Amino acid sequence: MKTAADNIDAALDAALKMTFPASDPIAVFIPISSKNPVAPRSQGDEVSDGSEHNL
Repeated sequence: MKTAADNIDAALDAALKMTFPASDPIAVFIPISSKNPVAPRSQGDEVSDGSEHNL
């Protein structure tokens, strides 16, 4: 017996002609670019008030 959620999921799959079920998670990777990339800190570096970095 299908639930309402199953019916909606099946209808979305059919309407969108998806090659994978709509209920499956999809990983989307969005590349982020920056004009001024921030260099990673070494483990010994600690900034408590942020005054050392001018953004």
